Amino acid sequence: MNRSHRGSSVAADALSTSDYETALAACETAIAHGRAGHEMLLSYGKALTIAGKTAEAIRQLERAWHLAASANDLEAAADTLDWLSWLAWIELDGKRVRRYARSLLQLRLPKASNEAFHIAIRHATRVLQLGDARGALELLDEAENVSRIADIDAFSTYLTVKGDVQAALGETDVAIHHAALGVEIARKRPDRYELWRKLIYLAWVLHASARPREAFDVLTEAVEIARSTRLTWETPLTLARKAYVAFIVGELPKAAALVDEALASNAQQRWMHVQRSAVGLMVGLAIGDEELQRRAFDERVPQYVLDSADAYAIGPAAAAYHDYYRAIGRASDAARILNEGLQRLSSPDCGWQLLEAAVLHGDRAEVARAEALLMKFPRHHPIMAAHRLFFEAVAASRFGDAATAERFAGEAQSSFEMCGWSFAVARCVELAGRVGEARR
Repeated sequence: MNRSHRGSSVAADALSTSDYETALAACETAIAHGRAGHEMLLSYGKALTIAGKTAEAIRQLERAWHLAASANDLEAAADTLDWLSWLAWIELDGKRVRRYARSLLQLRLPKASNEAFHIAIRHATRVLQLGDARGALELLDEAENVSRIADIDAFSTYLTVKGDVQAALGETDVAIHHAALGVEIARKRPDRYELWRKLIYLAWVLHASARPREAFDVLTEAVEIARSTRLTWETPLTLARKAYVAFIVGELPKAAALVDEALASNAQQRWMHVQRSAVGLMVGLAIGDEELQRRAFDERVPQYVLDSADAYAIGPAAAAYHDYYRAIGRASDAARILNEGLQRLSSPDCGWQLLEAAVLHGDRAEVARAEALLMKFPRHHPIMAAHRLFFEAVAASRFGDAATAERFAGEAQSSFEMCGWSFAVARCVELAGRVGEARR
């Protein structure tokens, strides 16, 4: 074994157990001795990602990509572009996401190859991020034709993404089955970083399937893995996700403690930063904690969100900043982020909160756009039914029909109770005019 290959092997072995410090040391030593081939640079980029050094990771991975492309090693180029796409998503960098997606789709690999399967999965993920769940499902169905030859890790990722897509389409039971199966495969592998990613997906699917308390338990495990593996930005991201679920189920003191811990981290990856900022504002506004609001607020976040290529990053963050701007008297900023956020949504599951902000405070065109988005989602989906009823209640209240508002609010309350969304239940009670009960 030559020294270059040996260095790559040491780095790859270390990465398989998320020992990024050993991987970084092996890569830096090899590169210092002039051994900077594609494999080494790819491992270096992955180690830098896990270490939280995103900008340098992108630089090294782009070097790896160009080396692979110049050698006409299409599988290596696809592997590197796949990781670059993940990094661009972390940074909510819409321009890079689109660039890497175009480059991936230009690669002409034999369909009966593992990397062709990887590309199909990445393309489906990209389409889902833009809010087109049905288009993503079609791509996954195409990928399934070659799944029999895919390696186990790729197949696990396929199951996870399929669950994510099915949850976005309201196919809750099968979505949970696929996402949970992806987690079980990951448990049997040594890569703890990959297990963390699969748990995050499963938690989202459970949350989207009206099982938030189970999502909370999954996120508890994900936090433990992130901490024990010494993951840098992943720990505060997971804490922010966990805080959001605690907020949904009405456990506001717990949500405040979790988001406070997330905000204490100095990690700055945009995906993590946007989520903890948005959740911090939601919780701070709900409990009237002005200090928490001050810590969570960052003037850069609205633009980060609007620049992103990820529809699922837009809704909650745009709604949180809309509500905060209204609370502090910045009406024009609130109106701008509501309008621009709505223009970027293509499916209601990307932004329930933003649709509710539209019916509460938007002009007639924004209310109409929000209503049109609601009509796209399956009526049988439990969260869909609850949000549709709440939307109707708010619209009736806003336009002066108190009796209709109270009737729809009561029906929405029952639907949210079945889903375990306790904070939304309180809002329905308030809308029905029972303010004291809502506060309790």
